[in-house]
Amino acid sequence: MAMHGSLSKERCHTVVSDSQDFTEAVLGGPLIGDDKEFHGMILDLCDHGDGKNLRCASFLPLWLLCDRLEHFGILNPKQLHFRGYSLPKYVKSVVPSGKLLTG
Repeated sequence: MAMHGSLSKERCHTVVSDSQDFTEAVLGGPLIGDDKEFHGMILDLCDHGDGKNLRCASFLPLWLLCDRLEHFGILNPKQLHFRGYSLPKYVKSVVPSGKLLTG
């Protein structure tokens, strides 16, 4: 899903959409700029709070995302550690459902 927007001047690491037509489907998705570069991962949706009913999305910037991935040893796949867990013998991979549970 693509949307146009701009960085918020009031909130750090927040993009304000030009429209309201995006949903929770964007959560965990990439934030890609007009320059076609990956800038981060979308974490949360919120209302901008300026009375115009604009939607905004907070995101984890690329440098912070890399920092977290490095901290958990995910940037180097040869050093992944799953605390002794391994997939069952005939299972090749696990794909999460991606369903967002709301309560």
